[in-house]
Amino acid sequence: MHPRLQDIVTNIRERNTPPIPATRVKGFTDLAATNAWLFANPSMVDGGVHFSVASPADIRFTLQGNHSVKFFRGKFQDPTYFVDAPLQVATQREIAR
Repeated sequence: MHPRLQDIVTNIRERNTPPIPATRVKGFTDLAATNAWLFANPSMVDGGVHFSVASPADIRFTLQGNHSVKFFRGKFQDPTYFVDAPLQVATQREIAR
């Protein structure tokens, strides 16, 4: 993994409330490896980030999410607001730093 990406992922984990343990984060070599793991392990992940590095100043990302609606604390939660938006904001924040 590109060293800059490692810093971004570490900062996303550590600045989350509560912090995300390193053992709860997986890294894959490419999208095909990610999808293979996701298909073999359904409902294990709410979302992920795929990075593309053109240069240290040009880091792009794509979010991948599990859009199954979840029943949590007596309510159905929309994954767009529960997972996607916070993950996007955290990723953009750490790339900008």
